[in-house]
Amino acid sequence: MPEAETPSTGSAPRRPLRVVIPAHDEERVVGALVGDLLGQDYPSEAYTVWVLADRCEDDTAGVAGRAGARVVERSGGPDGKGELLRWHLAEYPLAPNEALVVLDADNRVEGDLLSRLAGAMAEGAEVVQASVLPSNLDASPIAAAAGLGDWMTREMAYARGRRRGRPVELSGTGFCVTAAALGEVGGWSGSFTEDLDLTVRLLQAGYRIRYLPEARVWDEKPTDLRAAVQQRRRWAQGRTGVRKRRGGALLSRAVAERSAPLMLMALRLAVPGRSFRMLLTLGLGIWAAVGGWGFPFSWPVWAALAVWLAGRPLWALWRVREVRPYLRWYPITLIWGFVWLLIRVLPHRREWYHTPHQGTASGEGAAPN
Repeated sequence: MPEAETPSTGSAPRRPLRVVIPAHDEERVVGALVGDLLGQDYPSEAYTVWVLADRCEDDTAGVAGRAGARVVERSGGPDGKGELLRWHLAEYPLAPNEALVVLDADNRVEGDLLSRLAGAMAEGAEVVQASVLPSNLDASPIAAAAGLGDWMTREMAYARGRRRGRPVELSGTGFCVTAAALGEVGGWSGSFTEDLDLTVRLLQAGYRIRYLPEARVWDEKPTDLRAAVQQRRRWAQGRTGVRKRRGGALLSRAVAERSAPLMLMALRLAVPGRSFRMLLTLGLGIWAAVGGWGFPFSWPVWAALAVWLAGRPLWALWRVREVRPYLRWYPITLIWGFVWLLIRVLPHRREWYHTPHQGTASGEGAAPN
């Protein structure tokens, strides 16, 4: 339900928080995150840290347990983080006044994360999304390009959406949701993009996702092209699935209720990503130049559209001092546009692709230890 957009003070009553970390073969990274979480400035008796070790073939469970987390292991069941979270909550239901915080095993967090999330909920929020930023921009050009996408999301979608009252999407990690809100929308689905599916259902139920830029989560990006493309392919495939499953009902409800937030969300599901649109306009510009098309389909028109699509993110990123050194890798982000085409010409993956993590953090985005 809508809540006031007042800034979080970082102080909050002791709302019980359950932090869950879905993990599959994450022995390299999970211990550091558990250490970050057990060092929070939130009262230790008011939160618990759970690691959900999902069909692991390494020592994820042992590392997490020795670091101080409560560990539960799943030895079978369907692929996917959404399925794992659904299994966990069926086995260990949330208390009525409890809120769930979801983090990825490769994340690093600052010491005030939980107090800031709880502070926003004390002000009336039912769903809160932290700022998720790349931790390893220096690792490789691919990691830098992927990380620039996170900064674009922060600067262009989340921060601008917060100011203008536009809907904010959950980003898969670094978010908190109350037991009441989660129960009302039916918990998690088996979607490959469980965060987007949950976002749509929360918006349909009337919940507003509050973006909290002061609460920061650092996320490791893929360092090689294959891993990055596989990750983007999974996201694109999941987004297509959510559009097919939820898009029609979402659009109908948006029109019936004359709801701008629902309409914007429906359009986001329908429109391809910015990288694909840049590629499309560049291709149409070349085609128009070769074919000698006239106005309004002449090549200068398409070139202007391509410059605008590329220039807006560059301007937003240039204003962020810490990412300026990495803007030379911005052209690599065009690769992600081809991924949108891949899922239409290749068979859909039925299995969950696990993105490998190295457990290294470097560059401006590295979380402090």
